Order: sequence, then structure tokens, then C-alpha cells
Amino acid sequence: MISIENLVKRHGSREVLHGVSLEARPGRVTGFVGPNGAGKSSTLRCLLGLDRADGGTALIDGRPYRELRDPLRAVGAVLDGSGAHPSRT
Repeated sequence: MISIENLVKRHGSREVLHGVSLEARPGRVTGFVGPNGAGKSSTLRCLLGLDRADGGTALIDGRPYRELRDPLRAVGAVLDGSGAHPSRT
């Protein structure tokens, strides 16, 4: 399960995530959609430990990504779609 609670992320003085919370349960399809600049990639980057959140928690099966025993077997992610399909902009 993915659990994100009150996630906050700032880039300088600009707050790009403000209290984001969501839960994605196993066996269910969960869509994470929004317009450009809504914070989707920033949220996923915090979940995967690629960026550090300024507040809140982002957990996979109750643990931060960096604490998973075998993270590459537990989580798969493609954050840049151009690598998967060359004509994507």
C-alpha cells in the first residue's frame, strides 16, 4: 500500500506541495491525475526518495522507500515518459 499524509515540498520560497494526502491500496487501480504543475511528479519523487519532503510522510507498505528490503522488486516507476515513447512531449 502507498500512504502519503500531509506531504509538503518547497523549492525556495515556492511551495509546490501543500498537505498532499492519498492512499493507494493493493489490488486496486489508482489514478493520480492533474494539470501540469499540480505536483504529481514532485509527490512521486518524494515517495521514491529522489527528493526530500519538507513535511509529512510518504510510505510504501508502512516504510519509507529507502528502508524497503528489496525496493526494486517492490516498486517500479517511470517518471519521464519520453524514455518510454520517443514521440511524447
